[in-house]
Amino acid sequence: MLLFEGGEASRFDQRAISAAVDGIARTFAHLGMVPDGLAPPGPTPRLARKSSWTRALRAGLALLEVELGDQVERGDRLGVIHDSLGAELCRVRAGVGGIVIGRQQHPLVNRGDALVHIAQVDGIASANSVGRRCDGDWNCVGGWNSVGRRCMNGSLGR
Repeated sequence: MLLFEGGEASRFDQRAISAAVDGIARTFAHLGMVPDGLAPPGPTPRLARKSSWTRALRAGLALLEVELGDQVERGDRLGVIHDSLGAELCRVRAGVGGIVIGRQQHPLVNRGDALVHIAQVDGIASANSVGRRCDGDWNCVGGWNSVGRRCMNGSLGR
């Protein structure tokens, strides 16, 4: 039996469906069950031995700026959390470098909610490649922000 899980519950996700069909065709061709060339070549595999979630530092409305498959480096902006009137509460930055493999779809978030799941792969600026720093513009990467509050797992805030 071959089982593929992808996309969101109760929704048809054409990107996930296409990836599954192409992957199954490549697998069948590799096993000699169908001729080669039924599906386009797949992406180069990347090995991830670790992953981590970037979490919300504040409750509010999250507007994420990254999509599944995006490559990010530590400190890259992933999105912003706003209050109900649109004022920016905090910016969300990647705590590690890697590839986005999961993201929150619901915009309403509470403090500590998982926002973006990043798989750490070789060749992308990783958790140890950038020291603990704050840039003085309410942005914090791996440490304290400019008003002395501890950042949670790479999230930024005031």
